[in-house]
Amino acid sequence: MTNKILIADDSKLVVSLVKNIFENEQDGYTIISAVDGKDAIEKAEKELPDIILMDWQMPEMSGIEALKLLKENEKTKSIPVLMLTASESNNEAFEFGANDFIQKPFNKTELIARVATSLELVNALKEIKLKSVDLEIQYNKLKIQKDILVKQKKELSESRDIAFKISQIISPEKNNLDHFFQEFFFLSLPINEIQSNFIWTAKKEDVIFICAGFISNSNLSTVLLSSGIINVLNMLINDYESENELLPAQILTILNEKFKSDTEQVIFNKRCSDLIFCSIDLDKRSMQYSGINVPVFVIKNNKLVELKTNRNEIGISEKNIKFTNHKVQLAKGDLIYILNDGFNENKATLSKSSYISDEILNVLNKIYKKDMGKQKELFEKAFKLWKKDIKQINDILVLGIKV
Repeated sequence: MTNKILIADDSKLVVSLVKNIFENEQDGYTIISAVDGKDAIEKAEKELPDIILMDWQMPEMSGIEALKLLKENEKTKSIPVLMLTASESNNEAFEFGANDFIQKPFNKTELIARVATSLELVNALKEIKLKSVDLEIQYNKLKIQKDILVKQKKELSESRDIAFKISQIISPEKNNLDHFFQEFFFLSLPINEIQSNFIWTAKKEDVIFICAGFISNSNLSTVLLSSGIINVLNMLINDYESENELLPAQILTILNEKFKSDTEQVIFNKRCSDLIFCSIDLDKRSMQYSGINVPVFVIKNNKLVELKTNRNEIGISEKNIKFTNHKVQLAKGDLIYILNDGFNENKATLSKSSYISDEILNVLNKIYKKDMGKQKELFEKAFKLWKKDIKQINDILVLGIKV
């Protein structure tokens, strides 16, 4: 699939360099150039490129000014914009809707990889539209027509290839944890190629946000619900500025409101029964969290502590659910674990007060003194030993973070 790239930079050398890089790629790219922000806006409206590479400093109109106008324009607001700069902070660019940020002078391999990553979602949506599926997953909103999706629900359920492509875009492996934490491990063990669980991360000022969702796997409806939740979270983080507006319980309450309507239930035909949202302030060494049916475990003073969350049989999208906000103080070296009970999903065999089976708690108590890479290895080894006798009926996801 050929993609159209608009490069906006007043440096002829940079434009020529970018053209040479992408025109020599086998994937096939069409390059359009603009000399300043005003020129970029005019060509973006006319050519509707798949992605824009925008220099920050340009004459007549800067890149950040052009970015604001592009995001205010209905025709161009959904086009991914990657900002190119030699020195500026990326915070302002992200606040106005930039999708990524590349430092000059840029590395050829890094530039190609960043552009390819941003184009994955663009190309997936193109293929969906070619199949006459009116499904649009946008960065800041989710709009789906109920009548079209009801008629095409059967067709979508059979379109496993579409579900797989979307699941790859939002897969837990693309969680950007390495951007925020120096020591962590992440283990995902799905039962098939389309993963049901997801990890979403973001950063606002000095606070890191993490959301983990655990959904029973049913292919396309699972992927749609996961992508819907992720899109709403992106919208909330981008729109809200006050720290008080970003309390985990408030985020989950708004998220619940988005997915409790009859329309959403027809679309997704599924509920997210297990969900956890955490905000971690590494400078203050504190964590706030809220969730449903998912505990958080921390190791403090060599002791495993369970931080419980709300319990609910139905899960998110129940109309009257109330989320509780919790806060815990952390110390340097403390460990945080977020996980689902994929070792034993037969909840009837567990006590009503228990979230997690004893097998997992025993693993955590044995491995927490090891380095994070070794912890992941031991957790996976324990899973393989368990799997000899018990059938895995749901995806397993484990996240460990060292403060």
